[in-house]
Amino acid sequence: MKNKEPLKIFILDDDKWYGTMLEYYLSLNPEFCVKRFDNAEDFIYALKEGPDVVTIDYVMPQSNGLQVLKQVKYHTPETEVIVVSAQEDVGLAVNLKRNGAYEYVIKNEECCDNIQRSLKYLYNSWQKNIENDFFEDPLNT
Repeated sequence: MKNKEPLKIFILDDDKWYGTMLEYYLSLNPEFCVKRFDNAEDFIYALKEGPDVVTIDYVMPQSNGLQVLKQVKYHTPETEVIVVSAQEDVGLAVNLKRNGAYEYVIKNEECCDNIQRSLKYLYNSWQKNIENDFFEDPLNT
């Protein structure tokens, strides 16, 4: 991610209503550029666009979040993954984090706010790293 560019976010959720709602909610932030998918096949194909962050629903008809997480980490290992699920299963969350998930968010009334908070944290962290790299580079003195 380059300095001051919007965070490129992909959403994968087979529930079109929920995916559209999350896409709209996140798109309200000018620091986010959001693209939504409702099936894993199109989502995996689009990974070549290099998203910074993806949110993936854990339960989908053709695959599950762990399978998709592994595909994301295989194709774009630098992409952060937020897994979203209605399952309040600590063991599942731990397993997903061990396999490379950045965050596990429960689908509830606070879900969108929790995702946005995680995304803002990532965006601000990346901006600070870019600034630190700039000031630590001896050619910039």
